Amino acid sequence: METDKTLTRPILSIIVPVYNVEKYLDTCLTSLVNQTLDNYEILVINDGTKDNSQKIIDNYVAQYPEKVFSYIKENGGLSDARNFGIERAKGKYISFIDSDDSIDTNYYADMIELAEKDDLDLVVADLEYVWENNEKEPMLKEGLNAKVNPDVHKALFLSPLSVCNKLFRKDLFDSLDLSFYKGLWYEDIPVALLYCANAKKIGRITSGKYYYLQRSASILGSGYSPKMYDIFTIFEKVISAFKEKGLYETYHDELEYLFIEHFLIYGAFRFLRTQHYQELMPKAFEFVKSYFPNYRRNPYISTLGSKNRAFLASNNTSTMGFWHWYLSRGYEYRKAYENEIFVSKINKPFTDDGLYTKKLSIIVPVYNVEKYLETCLSSLVSQGLEDYEILVVNDGTKDNSQEIIDRFAKQFPEIVKPFIKENGGLSDARNYGLKRANGKYIAFIDSDDYAELNFYRGMLELAEKNDLDLVVADLEYVWENNEKEPMYKEGLSLFTEEINKRLFLSPLFAWNKLYRHSMLKQLNAEYPVGLWYEDIPVTLNIFSHACRIGYYHHIGIHYLQRGTSILGSGYSPKMYDIFTIFDRVVASFKEKGDYETYRHELEYLFIEHFLVYGAFRFLRTDHYKELMSKAFDYVKKEFPAYRKNKYIKTFGAKNTAFLFTNNRGTMPFWHWYLTK
Repeated sequence: METDKTLTRPILSIIVPVYNVEKYLDTCLTSLVNQTLDNYEILVINDGTKDNSQKIIDNYVAQYPEKVFSYIKENGGLSDARNFGIERAKGKYISFIDSDDSIDTNYYADMIELAEKDDLDLVVADLEYVWENNEKEPMLKEGLNAKVNPDVHKALFLSPLSVCNKLFRKDLFDSLDLSFYKGLWYEDIPVALLYCANAKKIGRITSGKYYYLQRSASILGSGYSPKMYDIFTIFEKVISAFKEKGLYETYHDELEYLFIEHFLIYGAFRFLRTQHYQELMPKAFEFVKSYFPNYRRNPYISTLGSKNRAFLASNNTSTMGFWHWYLSRGYEYRKAYENEIFVSKINKPFTDDGLYTKKLSIIVPVYNVEKYLETCLSSLVSQGLEDYEILVVNDGTKDNSQEIIDRFAKQFPEIVKPFIKENGGLSDARNYGLKRANGKYIAFIDSDDYAELNFYRGMLELAEKNDLDLVVADLEYVWENNEKEPMYKEGLSLFTEEINKRLFLSPLFAWNKLYRHSMLKQLNAEYPVGLWYEDIPVTLNIFSHACRIGYYHHIGIHYLQRGTSILGSGYSPKMYDIFTIFDRVVASFKEKGDYETYRHELEYLFIEHFLVYGAFRFLRTDHYKELMSKAFDYVKKEFPAYRKNKYIKTFGAKNTAFLFTNNRGTMPFWHWYLTK
């Protein structure tokens, strides 16, 4: 049933399709009836809604009979509802709003004023993402910035293609015979593009915003649907229409950019979150190449930002499995706490020597990791940083890793710096990279691991803002079957004011940390060549001397557990290196006069590395009797009263029970238990 409308032509018709939005509709309609504009109509199209939305509509019709007009039709989808409204709109201008979105009160008054003043065909407004938890993110910051493209028509192709943040002149809209494709998703794209290409005079307002709600149950936020394939149909229709109207060559670069954006970046984010990514992404790659084989040379790629450019360059059929995992795992790794800053009461702060040309150097030793290297490097070039370098050190690898390195160095010549050296082991490769690093801060990553996107940017921002010597982050184990286990959830949040001492209780890995380069130089930090467990002496030296320390409360490094890695390949005589490493640690602390200061913490590390976690590794080998007997004697010699250590309680009940039941008499049982 349709309500009668006034015979006076309104200046504006606002078209509002409605389907199952009772939770949001009141907010939307409230923002519309409170506009500071006079003489406008709101056409609310009930598209066969199954909830209580019509009751809300009826209430507004009763309160605002001169503004709100209700229509009820059978369900035909968003496009059909919009077309229904266009046919009935009487305004000089028309606009669209989705019924779960809202606008500022001056939004339409400012648009109409500008359109009337300058006789415009089109007015564009800024819009903003709004999540249901009320987080907000501006979506159109630059929009029609002439620096991007002085041709405003072409620049519009680089702005959001939603019809909802725009004001259209009705007579031009009708003369172009525009309508939304019924039954297809992505229905805004052809209408917005064809209208923008034909509008002669265009304006923009910045005084009012369109608030675009992001909700999981919306059309494009509800996971996989066969309708995702509509994007291919939509762009086929776009290309056909532009060629038919003789506009294809004029807008070639802009259309190419839109293909990149909708199929290989933002569309890819959506495809890769679904279980159908293996069909969607290859189709997307082929679709883009079939129309635009040289798309990588598009002049607008630079506008995408470093993170999206890196994703574009590294997303391909061989890496899409990684990107599917990364993008589909949700938000379980969002920070649970605020980042923390600690200042040592023992040490003096370090200062920079001012010799660095980059903000950050990431050092990546490479040896026989072709299966994992692409994932690692993809994560590193996607860090959202501009002024950094990735030093990839080929340590005499015998596989095809160098081919992967060369490809990344070619794609990212300003970031990826390749080096080739004779095999000297992990420590030697790290030291080699450190000598050639130009960053104010240094980070290490093993080439079979990978970093969270923007991880290093977050670490660097925290370090620079607070002038830190050291930043420590959370990490997680990742197995090759994709199981995961956070390793360091609480970390420094439990630490007392004795920050340097309590650091000894955290993982001693080199790669979940960010270091001030000048501090490493002053400490003569160098990894022991030819030994396993090489992180331990360098990390402890840093822990005992750092002054300004930050805790970055994010899981940043995903630590791959694989059977062929150095510490995951069963028994090796190199397991005995742990005794040599701790001999050096104790000697160094005694030489520097720090042994008594850190006695309890060193004792804890002996327990941890020889009698708990190290024992788990020893007991899984056939050499457990020799290894464990040496471990018992080694700990007792240095720390005969180790069972009274004040930190034992931090191991947890299970590990503490193991510690007190594992001895020479029970180790055959534990060997059987751990190897069965």
